[in-house]
Amino acid sequence: MTLVAAAACAADLPTEPPVPGLALSKRPVQAVVTAPAEFGFVIDVSNPGTGPITGVQVVDTLPSDVDGEWTVDRQECAVLPSGILSCALDTLDATQVVSIQVTSFASTFSCALFSSRAHAAADTLGPVTDSATVSVQCPDDQPDGVPAGRTQVTERPFGVDVSALGAVYIARLDSDVARGTVPLDSLDGTIAVGSTPRDVAFSPDGATAYVTNEFSSSVSVVDASTHATVDQVTVTGSPFRVKVNSAGDRVYVSGNADSVFVIDPSVPAVIAAVGVDLDPNGMALSPDDGFLYVSSNSGTSIVEIATATNAIARTFPLGEVRSQDLAVSADGATLYVAMETSGRIRVIDLATGIEGAPIPLAGAAPFGLALAPSGAQLYVTGGLGSGSVHVIDVATGASRAIFLGGQPRRVAFGPDGSLAFVTNEVGWVDVMR
Repeated sequence: MTLVAAAACAADLPTEPPVPGLALSKRPVQAVVTAPAEFGFVIDVSNPGTGPITGVQVVDTLPSDVDGEWTVDRQECAVLPSGILSCALDTLDATQVVSIQVTSFASTFSCALFSSRAHAAADTLGPVTDSATVSVQCPDDQPDGVPAGRTQVTERPFGVDVSALGAVYIARLDSDVARGTVPLDSLDGTIAVGSTPRDVAFSPDGATAYVTNEFSSSVSVVDASTHATVDQVTVTGSPFRVKVNSAGDRVYVSGNADSVFVIDPSVPAVIAAVGVDLDPNGMALSPDDGFLYVSSNSGTSIVEIATATNAIARTFPLGEVRSQDLAVSADGATLYVAMETSGRIRVIDLATGIEGAPIPLAGAAPFGLALAPSGAQLYVTGGLGSGSVHVIDVATGASRAIFLGGQPRRVAFGPDGSLAFVTNEVGWVDVMR
């Protein structure tokens, strides 16, 4: 057969028609994320065939128990109010792949597995399906918000702190300082201090503790290795709160003398007194120790003290009294203020000094406030009559109330952040994991 004839025969053979195909795969953007964080899924719809397909539709019933709304990155898609992803992709050419990404937000209240299944179909093909799962985990260095135990402590337990070495000191208004060790299954003994010990704070290395004695006008210096008072620092008036900076070289004391006293622990002695608003109370340091923020029990402002000069840098007017505990966010950008009378947490942007929307706490009179070591949650005691601790997700402002009964007062966290210790003036300390 000649080449011309062979070519003619080949031309007469029928060609195979194009064969369309439809495939779908789904995967998490990240398989594991730590809250608070964005998370989501990627859905790949493809045509592995040799011809086009038409009428391509994608549907996915997305997880509903999330904090944020679901968003999608393609204009052919929409997330319906019911939480269903619906995409009309129309035509897919041979070998074409279309990727669809949906994302949402998980707070520290949404630590769970999130799964869903995507479905794709076309005019003549389908359906095809695939599922995926994302694990949203809570930070390790914060409690899960679950009451895990209760230790009976008499004589009105009030202030509390936990050292880096795991020692737990509890200031008891009607007695002395009770002590134990993490996880505080029982008490190990007591420490004699001054009259009406109200607050306690450890040095960063856990070697020393400082206790304010309200009716002795003094601060007790306690050797944490022997659990014995080794010195007393006299201050004016009745001291309330005590705070130690992260370097351990300054101790700050508030009280009813309308001043904050600065103690050099190497002496130990008061080296400065900074006049502030009436009855200074709660104190919080910026992460770099550059500023000390002081609330006012009887006044109507928050004062910012520059710690390098012990001078007032700014004053934030509140227009109401009874500001209690304070906390500064982990990034140093935000100040949180517990307002006992108005039942809310006020939120101040420290870069601008402008106040944002407050966080209301229904039925609470916020008193004690502490930022978890994770920086993602605030623990707030509800004050007189509440019997609750409120846990606030910093990223969203959402809160949950945990009823403990009695009168919760102060909060301190264990060395790894996984346990919280809440004093209750009625006569116990709750341990939360």
